[in-house]
Amino acid sequence: MYSYGEGQCRYCGAAPPRPAGTLCEKSVCLWKFWRDKNLPAFLEALHPKKKPVKGEQRKELQESVAHLLAQCDAYFQALVRYRDRDENCITCGTPLKGRNPSGVHAGHYYEKSQYSHVRYKADNCHSQCFACNRKRSGDLLRYRAALEVKIGPERLAILEAQAVPDTPVPDWTSDELKTLKAHLVDSMKAKGLELPSPKRRARR
Repeated sequence: MYSYGEGQCRYCGAAPPRPAGTLCEKSVCLWKFWRDKNLPAFLEALHPKKKPVKGEQRKELQESVAHLLAQCDAYFQALVRYRDRDENCITCGTPLKGRNPSGVHAGHYYEKSQYSHVRYKADNCHSQCFACNRKRSGDLLRYRAALEVKIGPERLAILEAQAVPDTPVPDWTSDELKTLKAHLVDSMKAKGLELPSPKRRARR
């Protein structure tokens, strides 16, 4: 702030319109006067404080598309592992029964990141060992041969017809995922399964 004397504007030193005044009529000085007079409000406008997120708002934020998609993936994969709980790895035949769930991967024949139409189709996802799913990228040649034996040529033909590559990748809507999530949760509860926490899992 300018160090002003009597009969001078407090901001620029010019002569104010009134002899005893301390503020001229320049817009910049008037603005500075308003700013200083309303300093708390001015600072709040420049740096607004983030309001604490209430319980309902926090819940709504968590229901973002990304979070819902992760939940649906986790629930769907848990159902696949339950269905295949007494089976071996679909590609190499390694026994999976009794293994820790983290060692049993729900492997997609058609990648879920590129084939959204069959991302949650049960015929497109089966239990695999870590090596086949991650190190061998799904081992697709043996996967298809085993898939034809497991689900039959007719269902395999239907799956192949449904598996249209995404160009571009479509956006899931929150409503679509909430409907899907409710269906998956009901399926898990009917089987007495606990709901897993969404985690980053294998890409396939």
